[in-house]
Amino acid sequence: MRIKLGTKIGLTYLLIIFTVMLVFGYLIMHDIDQSFISERKNVLLGYANIIAERAAPYLPRQDAAYLNYLAEDFGESIGHRVLIFATDGTVLGDSSGLNQGQVLTVPVVASALQGESVSQTNYYPDFGRLLYLAVPVAAGKQIVGAIFISADINDIDRRLAQTRNRLFLAATGSAVVAFLLSLLLARIITVPVARLTRAATKMSAGDYGYQVKGSSRDELGQLAASFNEMSKKIQQEDKVRRQFIADASHELRSPVAALKVLVESLLLKPPESKEETLEFLTDINGQLDRLSKLVNDLLLLSKIEKNESSLKKEPVSIKQLLIEVKENLKPLAAAKQIEITITAGDNILWPVDRDMLYRAVYNLVDNAIKYSSAKSEVLLSSTANEENLTISVKDQGIGIAQEHLAKLFTRFYRVDKARERATGGIGLGLSIVQEIVNLHGGRVSVNSAPGCGTEFVISLPYN
Repeated sequence: MRIKLGTKIGLTYLLIIFTVMLVFGYLIMHDIDQSFISERKNVLLGYANIIAERAAPYLPRQDAAYLNYLAEDFGESIGHRVLIFATDGTVLGDSSGLNQGQVLTVPVVASALQGESVSQTNYYPDFGRLLYLAVPVAAGKQIVGAIFISADINDIDRRLAQTRNRLFLAATGSAVVAFLLSLLLARIITVPVARLTRAATKMSAGDYGYQVKGSSRDELGQLAASFNEMSKKIQQEDKVRRQFIADASHELRSPVAALKVLVESLLLKPPESKEETLEFLTDINGQLDRLSKLVNDLLLLSKIEKNESSLKKEPVSIKQLLIEVKENLKPLAAAKQIEITITAGDNILWPVDRDMLYRAVYNLVDNAIKYSSAKSEVLLSSTANEENLTISVKDQGIGIAQEHLAKLFTRFYRVDKARERATGGIGLGLSIVQEIVNLHGGRVSVNSAPGCGTEFVISLPYN
C-alpha cells in the first residue's frame, strides 16, 4: 500500500512528539519523584532529630518505659512508625509495639549507629513503597542509640500517577493537534511537489515546454522556476532538433535524388560515347563529394556538441596556420583571380587546437573566395595582446543584408539558396566555425553590408 507524502510527514511529526514527550515525561516524573521524596525526607529528618534530642538522656540507662512512650507519642503525632534502638540493636521503643524488646538488624540503623544519618526507599508487594530514615543519638561525643522512622510514601506514587495521567492527556492532545497541523503543512509542501510530478510526467510523455504554476519564494518555488526554465530550454532544443532533422533530411535528399536520376539514366540508356560516360561520371562524383561533405560536416558538428572532440591545445604559430590555409585554397582563389593577402606578426604563438582552428579559418576563407567577385582581394589578418587573439577574414564580395546577419550561424541557413547550391555550399560551414570558436571559449562576429564586402572576426582568449 502506497502511503502519501503528507501522511508520512504527519506520522513523522507524531512519532517525534511522542518520543519527545516520552523522554520529557520520564525525566520530569523522575525529578518530581525525587523532589517529593526529598521534601518528605527533610520533614522526617526534622522529627527524627527532635526525637533523638529527647531520647538522648534516657538511652544510656535504657529507660524502656519512657522511650516506648516517646516512640508512641511521636508515631501518633506524625502518622508513621517510630523505633528507638540501643547501640546493640535492641528495640527500646516501638510506636506499633510489634518489636518492643527485640534485637533487630536494620541496615540503615547500623549506619546510624556508626554516626551517619541515612535514608532509603524500599518497595514491598504488600505495602508498596516505604521510606526508611535513621539518625544517630549522641550523648556528648558518644553514640548511644539510633532513631528509626518508617514512612508510607504511597501517597507520593498516587500524586505521581495523577501527574503522569495529566501529562499523557496533554501529550495525546498535543500529538493530535500537531498531526492535524502537520497534515496542513504537508499539503503546503506536497501540492507543489505533486505539480512538479505531474509536469515531469507530461514532459516524459513528450509535452515539452509544460510550465508549473506557482509563485512561492521558498525552495519549492525556486525548484518550480528552475523546472520551468529547463522546460523552455528543452522545448527550444526539441524545436532545433526537429528543424535540424528536417533540414538534414532535405539536404541529404537532394544529392541522393540527383544520384538516383543519373544512375537510372545510365540504366535506361547507356552512354554512346566516352565523352558522355565521362560527363555522367563527373556529375556522379560531384554529387558524391557533396554528400560526403554533408555527412562529414554533420559528424563533426555532432562530435563537437558532445565534446567527443576534446581540445588538444598547444602553442601554434598563427601566421604559419594562415599561410597553410592560403596555400590549400590557392587553386580555388586562382580560378577567380583572387589574391589572398596575409597580415600577421611572426611571433604570435597561441594555445589552440591546431586542427580545429585550421578548419574554422579554412571555412571562412573558403566562403570569402566563393562570394567574392573575380579579380578581387581577400584580406587575412591576425593581431594579439596578452589576453586575446584576433583573426580577421575580410572580402570584397557582394555583402550580406542586415536582416540575414543574426541567422548566419544557424545550421543550413543560406542567404541565397540558389547561389549556395551553385557554389557547393550546404549551410553548415559557419555553424562549424561558431562551434569550434565556442569550444575554445571565444566568440565570432560578422560585419557586412550589401556591396561593401564582409568581415568575419574570431576572438580567442589566451586561457
